[in-house]
Amino acid sequence: MSSADGLSDPSAPKKPSLNGALLVAQLLRATLASMRCRNLVDDGRHDEALLELALLDDALDQVHDIGCSGDRRRDFEQLDAQRARLRRLLQPASNDRRAQDVNDE
Repeated sequence: MSSADGLSDPSAPKKPSLNGALLVAQLLRATLASMRCRNLVDDGRHDEALLELALLDDALDQVHDIGCSGDRRRDFEQLDAQRARLRRLLQPASNDRRAQDVNDE
């Protein structure tokens, strides 16, 4: 194999470093979604907060799929706990939205 395909190039990123970078990116994505969701809840913008909660769910699902340990695991657990708190805060808004969808049909 040639070095042009990156497979035999010693300077090419290795899978663990790519997973590490992806993990950090997803944790950052989850953190931002969590912060935006919380701000929207505080502003009473629950429909928008539900969308951010969905983004938080997706980012944390990605982190779970990649797997993490140590400090990153602690970060994941804190974000997961924040997700549960946000979900509880938004539960009435979610129920209202479902009721509205049923009424619209």
